Amino acid sequence: MPTWPDKLHGQSGAPGTTGTTYYWRVRGLNINNQAGPWSAVRKFVVDTTLPAAPAPTTPTDGAVITTAKPVLKWTAVTGAKSYQVDIDNQPCSGADFGPAVVTNAPAPTTSYTHDTSLAQGDYCWRAQAKDAAGNVSGESVLMDFTLNLLTGPNHQAVILTSASATTANVPLKWAGVTGATGYTLYLYSDLTCTTAVGGYPQGVGTVLTRTVTLAHGQYCWKVQAAPFDAAEPPTFRTFVVSPPAPTAPTLLTPAASGITNDNTPDFSWNATASTLGAPFTYDLQADNNGCTFPSPEITQVGLGTSYTPGGALADGVLLLAGTGSQQLERPRSLECYPLLHRRHDPSGSACADLAHRWAVITTAKPVLKWNAVTGAKSYQVDIDDQPCSVADFGPAVVTNAPATTTSYTHGTSLAQGDYCWRVQARMRRPMRAWRVS
Repeated sequence: MPTWPDKLHGQSGAPGTTGTTYYWRVRGLNINNQAGPWSAVRKFVVDTTLPAAPAPTTPTDGAVITTAKPVLKWTAVTGAKSYQVDIDNQPCSGADFGPAVVTNAPAPTTSYTHDTSLAQGDYCWRAQAKDAAGNVSGESVLMDFTLNLLTGPNHQAVILTSASATTANVPLKWAGVTGATGYTLYLYSDLTCTTAVGGYPQGVGTVLTRTVTLAHGQYCWKVQAAPFDAAEPPTFRTFVVSPPAPTAPTLLTPAASGITNDNTPDFSWNATASTLGAPFTYDLQADNNGCTFPSPEITQVGLGTSYTPGGALADGVLLLAGTGSQQLERPRSLECYPLLHRRHDPSGSACADLAHRWAVITTAKPVLKWNAVTGAKSYQVDIDDQPCSVADFGPAVVTNAPATTTSYTHGTSLAQGDYCWRVQARMRRPMRAWRVS
């Protein structure tokens, strides 16, 4: 039980404690019940209130660290005079802390550093607060961390060779361990550390890096630090040595800026010209909402050189992009447009050349073109200096500009900015219809 130096009434209690303070003294009595003087006054505190549990902060839960003597940290607890820490060498999902790496290891502040280097693997830790009365808090939440000495390449890295090379020099690096007498490098030709590369495991002394020349393929590696890792550690990293990504495929059908009445068009493309890294598969996207593909109607992966949609596409403009591995072909446009609208519209609509739709041009006197309309005598063009989403053509840059052929060139240079244009066919009969582009 704690004691304090003899003092008279009015002394303060034990700092940082709660509970009840008791003062006490003693005096003697003789055989005739005559009392002598009282002793000096002392006091003590009865405090049975547990402090709050600390909140662990570092390493964060699930962290992968490379320091074999990790520093564990937590928040301060009001009234705590010290703390104690447990570390178990299992993930928290299976940790029972019996036996543990450390149990009730004392910590006078809000951090704890283990005094010897840990073996690589998974760990779970927790902390408790202890007050001046000896009350110990409940356990903190459990926190996982993994000690993995490997530092480079990054886990799941892809290391690209040059276009003509079939191998790469890969520097493998790891963190040093205080007190380690040597390191052993393990290297495997798969992503599961199953099939050892010839010549491994390999002792590398006390260096912390080794450069290895590796062919295209998938690899897994580990490093054992003696004497702390008693055997091959469970921790590892993987990487891939790969030829460069293939060049973009060339789109074939539907044709660029084509118009079709087929709502399940056949998509096809040429195989990539690349040879290293074969065989290739292809990814396909098609979107009717812009060339940045914000919400593709079609997303397919692992294709050959063609694809036919299983369901009908809605009418509208589709932007296509195809990939062989990671590189995108420049988008090309087509319009899924009902045949009736294109050939049998009695109003004689003119269809604008969709290759110019959403185009960014550098010519201040642009040439606007459209397809011929059977029976058309001439055409007339409107240009508005707003994007089509808000264009009202009133007033417009030009209104009903005449054109006797299927093209129109504006007479004066336009200012830089967004424009919307449309064309109207003048029929031999007095019927007209607008087509906005």
